[in-house]
Amino acid sequence: MPKVNHFGIVFWKAFAGVIAGLLTVIKGTVFLWWNEGNNVRNIKTTDEVEKNIPKITAMSNCAQYSGQLVAVGGKFTVEDASVSDEVFQVSVHSAALDRVVEIYQWEEEPQHLSVGRLCRHWRSRFPA
Repeated sequence: MPKVNHFGIVFWKAFAGVIAGLLTVIKGTVFLWWNEGNNVRNIKTTDEVEKNIPKITAMSNCAQYSGQLVAVGGKFTVEDASVSDEVFQVSVHSAALDRVVEIYQWEEEPQHLSVGRLCRHWRSRFPA
């Protein structure tokens, strides 16, 4: 039988792993640099918009800003307005009450593999 050189195979596999690791680090660095550049650009754009946007009060009548982006500021009050949810019997002194409901349902499907062994599968059953 011919003798197989295992050292060479192990060396090339290790070398390939090192190359793959270096390529992954380089690719990650490039993507991080690109993402940070986008973030800086977004921050600069937001700051520029904030400086140039007209700021008006809620009580003023500013027809000249019709169709434009404006920042509206002022005091927000709720005069004796309580909103309630009859289903959950909740009442709050607020301008709005938002209810979000999420329902999850699962159905078990037992399968007998052999004597004494049971495999359980769960599948999602979302309501229609």
